[in-house]
Formats: sequence, C-alpha cells, structure tokens
Amino acid sequence: MNASTFRIRDQFDSTAKIIEITRFYFGEFTYSTSTGTDSNLNFEFHRKPGWWPNLPVLIQGNGLPWEIGNAYLLKLVETKRPWDMETIKSRATYLLAYLRFLEDIDTDFMHFPLRRSERVTYLFKDKLQDFITRGLNPLYASNIINTVVHFYRTIAEEGLVGEKEFKNSPFKDVHRFIKFLDVRGFSRFKNVTTSDLAIRHTKSHKRLDRIVDGGQLRPLSIEEQRAILSGFKNEMCPFNLELMMRITLSTGARMQTVCTIRVHHIKTAYKTLMTENASSIEIQAGNGAKNDGHLINTKNGKLHRLLFPRKLIETLYIYLTSNYHKSLMQKSYYGTEDFNYLFLTETGAPFYISKQEIMDRQNEESNHSVNSKDFIQNKGDTVRMNLKKFRQNLAKTHPELRYFKFHDLRATFGMNLVRKLNNKGYTSAQILNEVKTRMGHSNIETTQTYLDFGQLFEHYEKVSMEFEEQLLDEYESIGIEN
Repeated sequence: MNASTFRIRDQFDSTAKIIEITRFYFGEFTYSTSTGTDSNLNFEFHRKPGWWPNLPVLIQGNGLPWEIGNAYLLKLVETKRPWDMETIKSRATYLLAYLRFLEDIDTDFMHFPLRRSERVTYLFKDKLQDFITRGLNPLYASNIINTVVHFYRTIAEEGLVGEKEFKNSPFKDVHRFIKFLDVRGFSRFKNVTTSDLAIRHTKSHKRLDRIVDGGQLRPLSIEEQRAILSGFKNEMCPFNLELMMRITLSTGARMQTVCTIRVHHIKTAYKTLMTENASSIEIQAGNGAKNDGHLINTKNGKLHRLLFPRKLIETLYIYLTSNYHKSLMQKSYYGTEDFNYLFLTETGAPFYISKQEIMDRQNEESNHSVNSKDFIQNKGDTVRMNLKKFRQNLAKTHPELRYFKFHDLRATFGMNLVRKLNNKGYTSAQILNEVKTRMGHSNIETTQTYLDFGQLFEHYEKVSMEFEEQLLDEYESIGIEN
C-alpha cells in the first residue's frame, strides 16, 4: 500500500463516526419536582444567547455519543468564537482516529497500567508509527497524537476525569527551548512543552521555486501571467472569478479578504475617487480598520491596508451596479443592503462567509432573517472549483501554464512588486519595508523571502514593456515614486 492510497479510517474494526449539529446552543435544563411526575421526562431547556455552527459530535460504534470525547470538544468550543470552528473540526477528526483505535482493541481510554509500554496511549503511538511505515503521512500522525495529548491534558485540567482515576500518567512531559525570529528580525527563545508521545516528522522540503508565506507559494512567471490575462480577454472564466483574481494580483489580498469585501467599501471608494480625481485609494480590512473595514476578514483579524488602482475600482463598481449583481443580492441573507458582499454565488450565498455574518445570524430576530436560508459555512470551495476549471481550460492552449492555487496569486503580487521597485532603483531596505506594508506581513522574515527569491531567479527581474503596460503600470498609482 503506497502513501497515496493509505487511509487511516480503513485500519480499524470500528464504525465510530462524526456527525454535525447544524446549530448548537449552550443552555441549562430545569426539571420538574412535582409529586407524581418523572423529573427525567418533565424538563425544560433554557438556551443561552448565541449558537455555534456545524458542531462535530463523536459517535461510538454502538450509536451512542462518546461522552468524554464530546465533553472535551465542548470545552474547546467554550474558548472559541462561533466563526472559529475549524480547529474544533480538526481536533474531532484526529480524536476520531483514537476512538476507532480504542474500539478496535476493545480498551478503555483510561487504561494506564504500571508498565508504560502497555498503556493505551503508548500502544496508540506504536500503531501510528506502524501506519507511517505503510504510507501514513508523518505530519498527519503527529497531529493525531498531539490531539490525544491535548485531550488528556484538558480532561485532567478541567476536572472531567478525577485525578485519582489516572493510576499512571498517560505520557511524560518533555520541555525544550526553540529558537525563533521576532517581528523585528531578532533571535529569541521560548520554552515549549511536548511529550514523549510526540512523533517526529520532517518539515516539508522547501523548494527553490517556492516562497514560504502562509504555506509554500509559487509566484507565477511572466509567461504564466500573460496566459491568465489572455484567458480573461477570451472570457474563459466566470467574471466574478476574474475580478477576484485581479484584486489579489493588484493588492496581495488573501482569498478570505477578497471574498468578504462589501458593496459599501467599493461604493465609498468609487465616490472618493470621483470626488478627488485620485489615481488609487486605500481600503482597510481587519480589526481596527476605518470605514467598516472590520467587516472584511483578514488572517487572524490583522489590519491590512489594501491599495486599489482606480481602474480596478471602476470595474468593480460597474459590476456591483449591474442587474446581475442586484439579482444575486435579492436572493442573499443581507438582501439589497450596501453591507452585502461584493461577490455572491448563483444562489446568493457568499463565496467565503464572514465573521460578521455568523455574528449577525446569532440574532434570530434580525431583519436580515427575511432572506435567510439554511446556514452554509462556505470557505472558498466554489472559488477553488471555478479556478480549477479555468486553469484546466487555459492549459489546453497555454502549455506553459503550470498548476497554481489562488493563494499563489498573492505571492505573484509580492514578486511583481519587488521587481517593480527594483527596476526603479529602490534599495533592498526600501523594498523590504514597502513589500512588508503592502503584503500585511507581521514578520519581516517572511518579507525577506520575497527578496531572496528574486535574487535566486533572475528571470523575475526582466520584464517586457508590453507586460508592464498590461499589469504592472498600475503600481505607479499606488504610492511608488519614479
């Protein structure tokens, strides 16, 4: 069995699974104490304000909920906001592998005899290491065992299991110091606590044609960018996808940011451009942003200043005032309000749901509910699907086009900016500062990788005049001086 076909769910004799509760509410039960009534059958549930979407629930092979596992997940939920459920889902998936293992060997999760090698946690680690030799990704195995460690730490610290029930320790803590660079580029050390259950794994090898910026990203070559522009010209992809890609290529915005821009932001930007006859405008996104920019999602809510060229704002304004876009708004949760999304699917749903919408949906008496449909927590899957189709169709006529992800367009913007600044004679320090600001990087080490990449690949320094007119000339209007 090779790595591409190995599936951990097929390795255990267990039918344990995960189901999801569409809307989960915290609350309290009150039971009747009336004489002659069964209090277990006569009760009321008083739910607290707010709800969490798509809560994962661990179900045992016998069809009953796994109480301790779900109690652990609920403790995690208490520390999360309703829009931040991805961590919970990942933990549930990893813990499901452990539950299936427990059922497969018919052993209790608190089986910790004196001999360490016989304790259930060490047996599970041995099983995972065996799976690695048969094709399981070591990083995935590491995530699973780390979740198991976190599970035991949490149920002990939160008192979900009494201290006396731990006859022996499920693992041994290991303390070590690791070196890292802070946001200013200075070396620092921090103490990290792991365990002797930890599974070593080699970090993904960084390829020379990749930039590490929220993953390994591949800046597209000049020829590939020409191919994409050709695809736009020949209408080979949906117009909304074209606009999304143009925003990222022009501003460096991430997908979650592009997809949560609101009509209000573009209308306001357009009005300002027309009034001041400016060539570009800044739209702020994230926590602390001006002009309701907090409605736009950013990575970890970090403030990101996006500089939009005038031509792009004009195109976006034409799109949002079209009858087509108005028809999508009428189907959507926010209706025809200016705080609706700039980009909506054919069903009126957002391509990437915003934190604000999840908060708004907490209020069931909201006037938005008149357009409310079953809640779907979209996370950009439709964008990825449309991009895949566009990429496949374009590759038929442009063999020079290699595989790329939407996020690679962000790296492409960064390299285009480095190239443009370098051609204008900026010093390395000036380029570093400019790119860091434009990309919204928290760590200057991440920005440095763009400059290093440009030095490694000289062809990224050579830009034809024709291509500069097509794509790069608009950088003149976003604060880059001649």
